[in-house]
Amino acid sequence: MNPASATAITNPFPGLRPFREEEEHLFFGRELQVDAMVDKLAQRRFLAVVGSSGSGKSSLVNCGLRPALHQGRMTSAGTSWRMAQFRPGNHPLAALAQALAEDGVLFRNFEERGLPLVEIIDTTLRMSKRGLIDIFEQASLAKEVNLLLVVDQFEELFRYRQLTDGPQPGDLWTNGHGFSEEATAFVKLLLEMQQQKDCPIFVVLTMRSDFLGDCTQYADLAEAINAGLYLVPRLTPEERRDAIVNPIRVQGAEIEPVLVTRLVNDVGDNPDQLSILQHALNRTWANWQQERGRDPLALRHYEAIGTMAGALDAHAEEAYAELASTGMEPSLRQRICEKLFQALTDKATDGRGVRRPSTLGYLCALTEATETEVVEVIELFRQPSRSFLMPPAGENLTAEKVIDISHESLMRVWERLRRWVDEDAEAAQTYRRLAESASLNARGEASTLHDPELTIYQNWQQQRQPNKAWAERYATGFDSAMEFLQRSGAERDAELAEQERRQQQEASRKLEEANRARIAAEDRQRLLRHGVMGMGVLALMAVLSTFFAWTKLIEARKATAQAFAATAKAQLDIDPLDAIVNGLAVTGSLANDPGGSIEIAATLAKAVTQNRQFSAITTGQGTVLNLIELKNG
Repeated sequence: MNPASATAITNPFPGLRPFREEEEHLFFGRELQVDAMVDKLAQRRFLAVVGSSGSGKSSLVNCGLRPALHQGRMTSAGTSWRMAQFRPGNHPLAALAQALAEDGVLFRNFEERGLPLVEIIDTTLRMSKRGLIDIFEQASLAKEVNLLLVVDQFEELFRYRQLTDGPQPGDLWTNGHGFSEEATAFVKLLLEMQQQKDCPIFVVLTMRSDFLGDCTQYADLAEAINAGLYLVPRLTPEERRDAIVNPIRVQGAEIEPVLVTRLVNDVGDNPDQLSILQHALNRTWANWQQERGRDPLALRHYEAIGTMAGALDAHAEEAYAELASTGMEPSLRQRICEKLFQALTDKATDGRGVRRPSTLGYLCALTEATETEVVEVIELFRQPSRSFLMPPAGENLTAEKVIDISHESLMRVWERLRRWVDEDAEAAQTYRRLAESASLNARGEASTLHDPELTIYQNWQQQRQPNKAWAERYATGFDSAMEFLQRSGAERDAELAEQERRQQQEASRKLEEANRARIAAEDRQRLLRHGVMGMGVLALMAVLSTFFAWTKLIEARKATAQAFAATAKAQLDIDPLDAIVNGLAVTGSLANDPGGSIEIAATLAKAVTQNRQFSAITTGQGTVLNLIELKNG
């Protein structure tokens, strides 16, 4: 292929969004199934195209059934068809009226004379279960003209039991299952089409198979779906090859057989992989175009985009990263992105995880951002090379325009979005519990919140910073719930302040008692010290008194001894014997008086020498050891 022409070729793979009717020439692999759908629709005028998420239901209707009807493959109806396709959302009758009011569906070049056409149709539809027949007859179409109503994503009736923009006056909930009267009237309008034969009106629904059980909640709906059911089959390996190879050949390019085999194998038997396959093919083609298409699409192009396992996650992360590159402050843009995708994805009210289309005005209120800021984020994710969000690029966005995720597979494959959705579902559960507690308290059936529950709710409020637009999707009474939380916090704070005051009082009392006890202890210690000192002084005085008394006694004895010694010395020459006796009497008393002892010893020695009446006298301790001779014999 010429490189210049390769870069100019439109990508034949739509990515996550369904094929459109004008892309019929690129739609392959389902040819044999179209005839079966046409036959069943002809029989019942009511066809329910049911399949798992990602099985290609919408694409099969857009590029299979609708072109087949225009081609006259329903022979009993001819080739003249008017078609209206819509998604029911939260207001199915309003959505139907809007689709029928499009120019060329029932009316062409309608001249409004008073009420707008859409209001006329809406009013007619609500008048009775034959309202659709009535408006069809008012259109005065040619006899051979048929009307096909395609209700895409019919499961939205079950998914959106609360209004995207919050409860509105006149929304009544009376059928016991939480569905509005509008939804019930809408189902009756559709069911009436299979009962009547007067008007050539045909109804086609597309619905995820995991919502089949919910159909029993509407009278006669389950029976109608059973009678008109077409369960989308899986593609055979050969049909998968056709879906891969033929669009490439239509565009004049080629693909290597080894890549075809790899893609077929990577799809496996999971029908949800068909949307991921389309996205991977879209990215592989884009990568091939970057090389200017010199060679066939090859395995290297497929592996460069991360294969089916990682291509979608990587592509979404690429868009998310771009939010930080230009425009407003990066964290603000990414925060808006997080809130936006959380709003468009619902796992809190339906654990299966479903899309939740919302108006641009509502998204602005929920994200607390301006319309310009929100649109800037949306545009990055709905670029033709991405198509993560609908409506497609180029369509003007107004406050009333509905924004939606192009396919549920993005919710399952983009890891960041999965985390966001889980966090939002957890936050919604917390809010529901808080709203219920507030309601019980208002009825006098429960007290205000207490810790630790109160702290958990306060942390949740601080971290999540919920607003009314977000909260009303899950439970009414946001203002009451926030007031209840604030009041509970104020009561808790008052109780804590009172407890702190009492604790401070108790602490002051204990401190005062401790001070008194300390002072008393110090007084006792002081008295004890004084007592000990007094006893010491008394003891010292006693010791001193004893010492002085003993001293006096010693001195008295010494004086006495000295007196005897003087007497002995005086009598030495007069009566030596008497001197000896007096000297011996004081020898013990003068033992501690060396001078006196020497003197008395000298006296005794002289007396003995002079008298020679004794052979020996021992003065040790005052004792006479041996008296040898007395003067008188």
